[in-house]
Amino acid sequence: MKQKRNIPLFVIDDSRAHGRGEETDFIACTSNECPMTISVTYHTEIERQTDRDKENPLAFWEPNANQQYWRKYLPVQLPENADNSQVKSLLKRAAKEFAKRNPTSKVDILNITKDNILWWLDVLEKQTIEVLRNNPSDLAINTSYQIIKKIKQDYDSNFDKQQDRRGN
Repeated sequence: MKQKRNIPLFVIDDSRAHGRGEETDFIACTSNECPMTISVTYHTEIERQTDRDKENPLAFWEPNANQQYWRKYLPVQLPENADNSQVKSLLKRAAKEFAKRNPTSKVDILNITKDNILWWLDVLEKQTIEVLRNNPSDLAINTSYQIIKKIKQDYDSNFDKQQDRRGN
């Protein structure tokens, strides 16, 4: 199947490597007609109701799957001649793509899977990296980060060995 585009329409940075907050992700929209940068922030229902950008016509709010928090998509960099309807359309498409690439994980505590564990470790690792960015000399957080990396590494290699023993 041949793709129409050489670069994806949306490039998502959810690594928190940008150092602009532990609850902020960014999406770069590479549209030729309306290139923009979108910030994605996470809010509780109370924060959503009192947000000063709530009435901003370009802010797009989306609840997560179980509605425990909301994502706010807001363009932070737009071309001067951007058409609001086109921006809103691209925000909705970006939200769909973001949700597809960052699914919320529902964990059945009576049947925890490898994917649940890896998802949890990834979230924990991202949060630890963000805390380290603000205080790189914190020995306790640095130690936690190294332990999380080791657990992920060991868990993956042990899982592969278990699969080999089963003949898979």
